[in-house]
Amino acid sequence: MYKRLTLLSMILFLSLSSIAATFSVLPLAGHPLPTLVNANETTPAFYTITNNTGKTLDGIYLAYLPDNVVQVTTGTVPHLCGRTFSLVAGGSCTLQLSISGTVTSSSTDPHQHLYLCLPGATTCSGTPLPLNVSLSGWRDLGLPAQKDTSLDALVTAGTTVYAAGRGHTGYPQYWKYSGNQWTSVEPIPHGDTGKNAVITTLTPHLDFLYLGVTGASKAWVYKYLSNETSENTALPTLQEPGPLSSVQVSVMDPLANRLYVAGLGLPSSQLPNPPGDFSLFGGRLYYYNGTGWIETSPSISASTSFSSYSSMALDQISGILYVAGYGLSSLTGPIIGTYNTNTNEWGVTYVIITADNSIASSINSITLDSNGTLFAGGIDRNNLGVVWKYVDSGWQRLPTIPAALSVQDITFDNNNHLVATGDGTDSYGRVWSYNSQTNDWTTLSISNSNGINAIAFDTNNILYALGFDLQYAPKVWAYP
Repeated sequence: MYKRLTLLSMILFLSLSSIAATFSVLPLAGHPLPTLVNANETTPAFYTITNNTGKTLDGIYLAYLPDNVVQVTTGTVPHLCGRTFSLVAGGSCTLQLSISGTVTSSSTDPHQHLYLCLPGATTCSGTPLPLNVSLSGWRDLGLPAQKDTSLDALVTAGTTVYAAGRGHTGYPQYWKYSGNQWTSVEPIPHGDTGKNAVITTLTPHLDFLYLGVTGASKAWVYKYLSNETSENTALPTLQEPGPLSSVQVSVMDPLANRLYVAGLGLPSSQLPNPPGDFSLFGGRLYYYNGTGWIETSPSISASTSFSSYSSMALDQISGILYVAGYGLSSLTGPIIGTYNTNTNEWGVTYVIITADNSIASSINSITLDSNGTLFAGGIDRNNLGVVWKYVDSGWQRLPTIPAALSVQDITFDNNNHLVATGDGTDSYGRVWSYNSQTNDWTTLSISNSNGINAIAFDTNNILYALGFDLQYAPKVWAYP
């Protein structure tokens, strides 16, 4: 019996040695194998199949694949392997796979592994780097938007989700997710804004949804009943003391019933030449008091003057509105201004520099925790994604975020846990959760994400992420 087993082992060893010499099956360069897949979604994997022999091999076919994995034979990737294919000596092709669920590399069943064979299965080959994929916990909500859709805003109201931007028709459009289904709305008559206008901000309040719309050289704010899709009332156009050319950020003060809107003044193409009156240039901040718009922008020479805005956050207890963006001076860089909504006065201006010399090169998002502590997310001067917080009259940098190239948006869940999103160093979209007890980050990777623009929690503490998949299709994902 021992001799029989030894003989069988020798035969298998010799067979495997010849297999290794016949084919190589390795991950395609520049395409790391996926480790996660979202529920109700697929993610791709790529291998390079190379003929290591000195002769042409015909009739190569894929004999086995793990469960939840299928071969893809059509697409934009060059030199895809077919169902059966030939390879000249030293030739190669790309094996594309589509993964829809869990795949384990530890299975002892050979049928649950990738195997390529020659006709009659006389020679078969696997890979030294098998697939090992887990479910990510994220769900694709099936946003009914076409590829050439622009997505710019995401908010929640209760358990309802709103995503907005510009539809494939070229006109402003938003999508409403409620009761596990989407409703698509082109809310504004095409003649009002013209083509290529885009919804850049969404602000829910009571039964209304406020839309900030940016056109080619002018901006609007519209007010809609959130349960209606046709009868809508536009707020007065932002005209005095100077028209806005874009709406960049907005926030509602629910106690005072004020809508704050910030954006750009006249576009540079309309500035005096030679330069003269700059009173309408740069960033402008308005609030709507129910009857008209009131400008709150500081004087052009003030340290709180903005050239553009990226984020706003309101402390309802103190009445302080924090406004982030870039200073009007090219030497100022990113700043955070403070506006007292009770006295209608501008106050302290912050520049992020920490004791350990972490300096912000951009501030993309600001938010407040339940205690009123200010947090900012962006990019530091080392070109890495960073989150800072303001404590005891100074800025502190939170621990390094794993593989973060940028931080685009930050928010807190209903339990005061901080979550950030941005681009990973591999250029894929990432979401990170911060644990204040252990002072570290956990990556909540979204499989198949090319980029994430915004995140938001609903009242059930479900996290939503707005972005695009690897095929540049617009997506909204939910976790868990």
